[in-house]
Amino acid sequence: MADAITEARVRALRKGQVLMCGKISGFGVRRSPKRGTVAFFVRRVVDGRDIRETLGKHPDMSVREARCVARTRLGELVALSRPQASRKPAVRSVPVQAPALADQELHAMMRELLAHVRPVERPSCTINEIADVFRAEAYPGLKEATRYGYDISIDKDIMPVLGGMKVTAIDAARIEAFHRSFKGKAESQGLKATALLMRLLRLAKRKKFLDAVPEPKIKQYKQKQKSDKGLAERQVHRLAAILEHELKNDPSPYILAMIFLLNTGERRQACVSLRVEEVDFDRKVIRRQRKFDKVESIPVSDYAAAFLKSIRPQARGGWFFPNRAGTGHISAEYLLQKFRKLCMKKKVLLPSGKPPCIHSLRHTWASVLELQGIPLSTIQRLLGHSSIKTTLKYVHGDASKSREACNLASAVTAVGLGAID
Repeated sequence: MADAITEARVRALRKGQVLMCGKISGFGVRRSPKRGTVAFFVRRVVDGRDIRETLGKHPDMSVREARCVARTRLGELVALSRPQASRKPAVRSVPVQAPALADQELHAMMRELLAHVRPVERPSCTINEIADVFRAEAYPGLKEATRYGYDISIDKDIMPVLGGMKVTAIDAARIEAFHRSFKGKAESQGLKATALLMRLLRLAKRKKFLDAVPEPKIKQYKQKQKSDKGLAERQVHRLAAILEHELKNDPSPYILAMIFLLNTGERRQACVSLRVEEVDFDRKVIRRQRKFDKVESIPVSDYAAAFLKSIRPQARGGWFFPNRAGTGHISAEYLLQKFRKLCMKKKVLLPSGKPPCIHSLRHTWASVLELQGIPLSTIQRLLGHSSIKTTLKYVHGDASKSREACNLASAVTAVGLGAID
């Protein structure tokens, strides 16, 4: 049965009109006939009484949030409306003056009583339902980019595999198999999806749907070699020439974003969402809120500052890389696809022969800084890392440069080959 309550239908409600949900019995929405306010409600008959409760008003409460709250409240009302046992189990009457019963007779009576007692059933829910609860409770306090990442993990990774399963059926072996399914494909996304799945199970335990959270033995994926993450110096020059040619033919925001990433090593989401008020052109720094809610001021080169100034939007507070509609910034995911296609078409490859991803530009920028003799502490600040260990994962050097360094050292310490027996 199709769900009759959607955002579009709720907004289109006329005064006095009531709309009931097709999937959740007893859940509906109504626009008041006088003031025209829209409110979600639940209705249930409990012990002969017609109970109606208002959940919240639209648009303060979205349809998704109202649906989650309605499931929870209707479940509580269903538990109240369960019929109590009307008949007591038949127990053999014992005369008042009768002697004390033997132990065997007492045990028989207890068995007879227990036979009529039904065990209390624990309420259960599916992964899909607990994900709706997670969205309703956790999303209001998260950033838009974080919510977007969670939606990708839930809708594309978790739901197609485990969405219809009960949370009680998710054991450690199933979680380990889910984690292994990403090996060699999308490992970084697999780590995020597995961590989010464990978070959903912990939420299910807090909601009393689980006795204990499974404890799977998650093995880390085999790390790729560092040389596969950054472009070699020759490929960097080729990519810069290709972007310069593309800029003359098609000066789209995507090409401009690629040039900015190549010259700053910025993260892709931070790049596409960059605003005018976050750039100080006098001091040549970008000050903004970054990962883990840190507010940092990161300096940029003279070229990067001049580049941003040349594409500065006219509207105050506008985006440096706006979308076509002008209502927001370009998509970070689509930027990744455009960059991958451009590199495959122009044969810009990593040392391993594979096409790079957009994050490879961040590794390339860190490696170029290292080759220029920049200290690691400075590179750490330019990349916005809180730990030097993270920075060490981004600097990879260049094999040709390493060979040149060996030749220079050998020129000083060389011994004639004829002197070797």
